[in-house]
Amino acid sequence: MITLEVACGNLASVHAAVNGGANRIELCAALGEGGLTPSDAFIRTVLKTVEVPVFVMIRPREGDFLYSESEFSLMLDEVDRCQGLGVTGIVAGFLCKDGSIDIRRSEKLVANAGNMQVTFHRAFDLCNSDFEALEQLIDCGFTRLLTSGQESSAPNGADRIAALVQRASNRIQIMAGAGVNAENVVELIKRTGVREVHLSGKKMQRSAMEFTRTVLTMGKSDTDEYAIAVTDEQHIRTVRNLLDEI
Repeated sequence: MITLEVACGNLASVHAAVNGGANRIELCAALGEGGLTPSDAFIRTVLKTVEVPVFVMIRPREGDFLYSESEFSLMLDEVDRCQGLGVTGIVAGFLCKDGSIDIRRSEKLVANAGNMQVTFHRAFDLCNSDFEALEQLIDCGFTRLLTSGQESSAPNGADRIAALVQRASNRIQIMAGAGVNAENVVELIKRTGVREVHLSGKKMQRSAMEFTRTVLTMGKSDTDEYAIAVTDEQHIRTVRNLLDEI
């Protein structure tokens, strides 16, 4: 069976993903920023309400993956917290100034994760190598690599993803993500040979607010405060059905 992982940034998305047939949840805050570490309460609530494995994003801020020592210390504390909460796995990634994998921090985080699985996220797609970085992640002990093949989307990076799958030779799971949907997932799997795919499958849901004030925003100037990104349960179900037919 091909594993379907769905990135979720709120409770409604978690329920929609699970009801649609997701095999695994990547739990994030601020999904629109690429995902940040979610709160204790969010993690606890999800763990109480779903039976599928839950992986938690470990990322203290938006932006690049070159972290200060204080940020890295915070990330290690978050790993300890996740272990105490009983999550199945965590998701993280580190780069050095020159774009190489930060091996020291990667090894430390994997060691601190104990029996939790660890996914190296799409920081890989911003690094300065492909096969060399892959071998380093394997040596560090990561369970899987989430990648778009170092392109803007997984379909665009399908050739490199296929090469990574071949090079990995089951020493690490290669999971394709970014721009994956019901229209391209079957062809993506055929082209790459991956056995795991990652998507958010989200749609914009209009706010139920009757009174609105549209002359300002709470954050970025192009933000619509009355639109909420929520996983589309039917889209997830469509993808799940397509995967089951392969």
